[in-house]
Amino acid sequence: MSEAIYSCWRDRATGDRMSDALAGLFDRLSPGNIEPRDGVVHRFGGAALGIFNPSPAMRTSGTSVCLGEVQEDCTDWHRPGAPEPVGTYAIFRAHDGGCECLTDMMGTRTVWYVARDDLFAAATSQRLLAMVLGDVEPNEPVISWMIATGSLGHGNGWDRRVKPLPAAHRLRFDAADWSVTLSPSATPAAPAEEDARSTEAFHDLLTTTVAAYELDPRRWVLPLSGGVDSRGLLFGFASTQGLRTVTWGESHLRHQKGTDGQIAAEVARRVGVANEFLEIAATSEPAETVLDRFARCSEGTADHIAGYVDGFAVWKTLFENQIGGVIRGDEAFGWVDDLASEERPRRSVGLHLPADYQNLGEIRTQIPPIEPPQIFERRSGETLPAFRDRLYREFRVPVILSALNKMKTPFVEVFNPWLSQPIMAFVPAMPDALRTDKKAFRDFVARDCADIPFAYSAAMNASEDFLVTGETADFMRTYLGDGGQSAILPAGVTNAVLDQLKKTQEKPNSSRWLRRQARRVVERWLPDSVMFRIKRGVQSRLPAEKLAFRAYLIEHSIRLLNEDAAAGRAAVSGMSTENI
Repeated sequence: MSEAIYSCWRDRATGDRMSDALAGLFDRLSPGNIEPRDGVVHRFGGAALGIFNPSPAMRTSGTSVCLGEVQEDCTDWHRPGAPEPVGTYAIFRAHDGGCECLTDMMGTRTVWYVARDDLFAAATSQRLLAMVLGDVEPNEPVISWMIATGSLGHGNGWDRRVKPLPAAHRLRFDAADWSVTLSPSATPAAPAEEDARSTEAFHDLLTTTVAAYELDPRRWVLPLSGGVDSRGLLFGFASTQGLRTVTWGESHLRHQKGTDGQIAAEVARRVGVANEFLEIAATSEPAETVLDRFARCSEGTADHIAGYVDGFAVWKTLFENQIGGVIRGDEAFGWVDDLASEERPRRSVGLHLPADYQNLGEIRTQIPPIEPPQIFERRSGETLPAFRDRLYREFRVPVILSALNKMKTPFVEVFNPWLSQPIMAFVPAMPDALRTDKKAFRDFVARDCADIPFAYSAAMNASEDFLVTGETADFMRTYLGDGGQSAILPAGVTNAVLDQLKKTQEKPNSSRWLRRQARRVVERWLPDSVMFRIKRGVQSRLPAEKLAFRAYLIEHSIRLLNEDAAAGRAAVSGMSTENI
């Protein structure tokens, strides 16, 4: 997925210098293991639209760009003022008089923006905004959100001046009168009650929505795991001529029964589509490199490193195989049945508070309190399942899942068909029983290949051990303990984190290894929904390694942003940025 930025300075000379500098600054976004495509810069006189690593799957029209995908009949997606297209995307409609930015209904692709008297800028990358701003004003509440949730939280950027454009919104900037207008997008009407209770109506909607996308199989591939979400997409796009699917993992696990590799290949054969297995070898890169690349690619927006401890080798392989974009199975069809108390829906979607963890007492007194917005409170008459699924749609998708999309942005475009507007206008109206454990969707997938089970193991060895290895823990301890180098964390917080990490590392390796092995055995034989409830019910301590990793992300992200800001200042002033 590419990155886009629009910037306009009131002082035209400053804007022209920034326009001149953008293409060179794009190099800073490279993850370091690929050679990105040449960037593109459209100039408007004091303003510019820049595109980093433009993907062959990306839609462009004149000076408008769509990061993501839209349905084929949305032919005016690029025209300023046109209706919001159906799809999942971030859209920039730049023109001589300003720019219009759009987010999709679920906020799958975050657009960040800053509006000042002398500058307007919007981008899909906070690092690009730091380069334009030339300095960083750390947003201290993010410390609390990252420690508690492993994310930036609702409505937060790393810089206090930088705001995320909400889901289903349109942002208009008019350079003539220097006005900025934020307005909600039009959304489809909810279904009639009779239709909402009909699984047949829901299944028909899934089929017709997916069929309205005409993807070029030369540019898009479907990552096919052994799970339910991607299998549903395979059925939806099976009629696409030349559709390609890919599955990745370690070669010795490819044919092992019950793994993603074995199940995906069997399903693909049954449906009659090609399935390519991409061999992923364990990375030989040091932990410092893996952690740094993760921070650069994710921009510290979430801590979900487990799928990327190969040093992003999977995504490097996709990029080098000329794959422009991936069709992902992210969905919001209903969450797990985890409703023992009113607090559980909040915790089940990852919306934790520092008080949820008993080992954060000392840290809690030194960081800003988290005050979740009122939208995260249970509404009058709202059932617990409805509350749970609304939190998933309004927090987990635009905050967590959008961050997971962001991690792939240096390599490929990302498209999430199941989060399209017609589908997501329908789902909230469905009865609780059809959403819980996404029953209605599972029934849709079970109509085909019901005799082929879902995978119970990835075609890769478990990766959660990465943070607890001696090398990784030692590096994090050294990084955080580098006296006097704190970018944002209070000294007391850093010391508390290091103390917990030290105590954990002092425990015998054998006992820690046995606990991890026992957990894997239990996870192998218990249903996912049961394991989910067990984990959410007993997690009263934040593991020391995860706590340290979140502290690392806070520190390293701010340091990267400061370096980006310095590079931006230097580029505009004509100084060399080679050593920044």
